[in-house]
Amino acid sequence: MTNSRNIFPSPLTKLKLIYQNQNGNSIEVPFSIPKNEVFRIKDVIEEGCYSLPNFRRSNSPDIIVDIGANVGCYTMYIKMNNPNASIYCFEPVPAITELLSQNTAIFSNIYIKNIALSNKNETGWIDIHPVNSGENRLRNETSQKGNHKSSIEIPVHDASNVFTNLGLEHIDILKIDTEGCEVQILKSLRKRLWNIDYIVLEYHSEKDRRHIDAILNEFTLISCSVSNCGLGVLKYINESLLSMM
Repeated sequence: MTNSRNIFPSPLTKLKLIYQNQNGNSIEVPFSIPKNEVFRIKDVIEEGCYSLPNFRRSNSPDIIVDIGANVGCYTMYIKMNNPNASIYCFEPVPAITELLSQNTAIFSNIYIKNIALSNKNETGWIDIHPVNSGENRLRNETSQKGNHKSSIEIPVHDASNVFTNLGLEHIDILKIDTEGCEVQILKSLRKRLWNIDYIVLEYHSEKDRRHIDAILNEFTLISCSVSNCGLGVLKYINESLLSMM
């Protein structure tokens, strides 16, 4: 077992992110991230690898769910471009959750939950990656330990039950990057998918990609970025929203 406060695979680097607020003023935001993972800032914040169309059903502020929030790159990307959005972040590793809270403290309407989501309630284990905290993953019956040499015990909750308890109904964007638990989460949310407009998620095997596409049979795939065989980013739009465009 690993001390949850000692799980960062490289020293933390303190940076300043700069963005323009709604008044046109440049704002500096302190942001800490493991040194070996600074590339995430370029991928997620600067290049917008999870970007989606701006079309919405209404002018109401967006409701966004970030499952696998890590240190907050996607949450920061959303807030820097969509400051009125409410974001629900889920990150199971306590030390990473603390850093996520620090990195996003300047913004309002960010709700951070230190739990893992799946399709059932249980006690689980997060396998800690020795090089990249973004590759920490919830262990399941089919996962191979690989390079993950240590782990921490965490609570796992059924995603649909958690959404009910939080009062989450319509969701504008659901983002999932959980290093292999995406299918289980979508299965839990199956009866809620009709009320989600966009889904952006990573897949971590070809088998999972096929399962994801089958579950999202009432969505249209609008983008697929393949990093290598069995790994990539999928972006879907609800067909009911697509018909309004």
